Amino acid sequence: GAGGGVVLDEDQCARLRVLDLVDDLTQDPAVQASVHAAASPAGDVVVLMANRGHVPLCLNALHALHASGERHVLVFALDEEAHRELSRTVFHVVLVPGAQAVCRGGDCSTLRDVWSPGFTDIAILKPAVVLATLRLGHSVLWMDNDVVSLQARPLRRTRHLAQAHTITLQLGGSTDVDMPSDRVDAMRSDLCTGLFYAEAGAAAERLLEHVIQAMALHANDTKFGDQGATNLVLHERLWRPGLADATYASFSPLLFPGGGVYFRRHAPQHRGVLPVLVHNNFVIGEAAKIKRFQEHRLWFHDEEG
Repeated sequence: GAGGGVVLDEDQCARLRVLDLVDDLTQDPAVQASVHAAASPAGDVVVLMANRGHVPLCLNALHALHASGERHVLVFALDEEAHRELSRTVFHVVLVPGAQAVCRGGDCSTLRDVWSPGFTDIAILKPAVVLATLRLGHSVLWMDNDVVSLQARPLRRTRHLAQAHTITLQLGGSTDVDMPSDRVDAMRSDLCTGLFYAEAGAAAERLLEHVIQAMALHANDTKFGDQGATNLVLHERLWRPGLADATYASFSPLLFPGGGVYFRRHAPQHRGVLPVLVHNNFVIGEAAKIKRFQEHRLWFHDEEG
């Protein structure tokens, strides 16, 4: 415009309205009650999110959490069917009101693989539900649905290892079997947002707000999801307003391995390390993820019927 401002298209404006959805979640009495009830005495909670298409993987993650003795878990359901199915578990489940309005075509219920059309419609809801939980005063251990727990009480263990940084993330890597030496090395490729711990407080809230805004500006880029936005914001944090005091760290790739490190390189196994959480990433598609879980005896959903 004449003032030199940025003109946003319809999709970008729709994405920015996700921040209104965050406000709605934090003010919803049912959401407030579920978040507070799910939180641990230390004030943190494991958070997952699923639509109808992701229910089988989510149920598998929940089974592993339950078997590990974890009880402080909250699931955000994006549609009525997912809410109904997941509410049969022992964990707290809340329906995200207004989620359908964020997704183009008004449907958030179908399976959306990474980089596929519509993936970013779902992906932007991830920082939204985390931000809502943070605003309600609780730190968050975020898990994608293709993560399983191997150690007992993973929330307590992860909290200790996060050491009060604004956000601590899983190390990514330039390839599936790459094991970056530290967060600086990892930033040359990617830090992984499929598994992270965000410390409650103003710094983490501002960080997630910037992530949502970055995703909104790239609304039409199917490959620019929450991971790309988070890495961009972290890289630019020193000159983004309000982020100068934000700190970040990375988890050990042996204790929090990705798919190639655990399932192909077998790095933790060779070193006698039992991971806290394993992320079945670097493979795309529900069928491929389930097959890999089954091959390594980490698929539990069918056993529950």
